[in-house]
Amino acid sequence: MLDTVATLSQILGAVGVIGSLIFVGMQIMENSKAVRSATAQAVHDNYAGWYIALMGNEKALATSTKGFVNLALLSPEERHNLSAPTWRSFRIRRMRFTSGRRDILRTVCGLVGRR
Repeated sequence: MLDTVATLSQILGAVGVIGSLIFVGMQIMENSKAVRSATAQAVHDNYAGWYIALMGNEKALATSTKGFVNLALLSPEERHNLSAPTWRSFRIRRMRFTSGRRDILRTVCGLVGRR
């Protein structure tokens, strides 16, 4: 009788562990969806902010409009004014990407808190 109770409690314990692992997996999937959604929203907000800033600057808007129609119509200064924000944005994104990778490697290698 005692062996039966012990076996039954082990089976129930195993089912409980499996159930909790399934629950954790579902929570991780939900969290991943939320993170992806937040990231997409942040990217959208970034582009919206850039377009709003562009619309507020008449010279930049005229240069962008002329450059998007035909890049050959732009003077060298206008080309610089059109491309500089784009390259700056690329540099910022590259720095964020590489710093994120360093943080991930630090965490994976157990170097959290060390610089």
